[in-house]
Amino acid sequence: MRALRLGVIPVALALGVASYRAGVNGTIPQTRYEAALAVALGWLYVTAGLIAWWKRPQSRTGVLMTLFGLTIGFRNFIFDDSSLAFTVGFLLSIFPLAVLAHLFLGYPAGRLAGRVDRWYIGATYALVLAFPLAALLSYDPRLYDGETPLGCDPSVRECPESLLLIHGNATVV
Repeated sequence: MRALRLGVIPVALALGVASYRAGVNGTIPQTRYEAALAVALGWLYVTAGLIAWWKRPQSRTGVLMTLFGLTIGFRNFIFDDSSLAFTVGFLLSIFPLAVLAHLFLGYPAGRLAGRVDRWYIGATYALVLAFPLAALLSYDPRLYDGETPLGCDPSVRECPESLLLIHGNATVV
């Protein structure tokens, strides 16, 4: 377990740097402050989560805090030029909300109390993955006249595409 906790540190650092770079250098760049805020929040939660995990290893609260910190920066990948980074970032962009709900409902032990809580959190995880997946199956920036809902204008520059797009034809949609 100690090796796993120590392994989180380089992963968190690498994800933070990649998240920041994607946020400021992408198709729709954020300000440096917006990108840095997501990274700082992630690193803060990873640090607090690792401390809680070390102090109380029997509790899952530290694990959930660490997971939230690792996933909060995925939102920045939506702004990247790479279609792979865009697709993964969009798919996982709201996943931290499910982790946060799990953390709140499971506090202080990190374990869900009853069947209703487990059902609710299971449904939450399913929905935060299903809705972005459904959007990615039909998102094609070439079908928009002007700006896409994500703020990219395909008439001005090339926008990242969903790698999960079923078909890029306006007659299908």
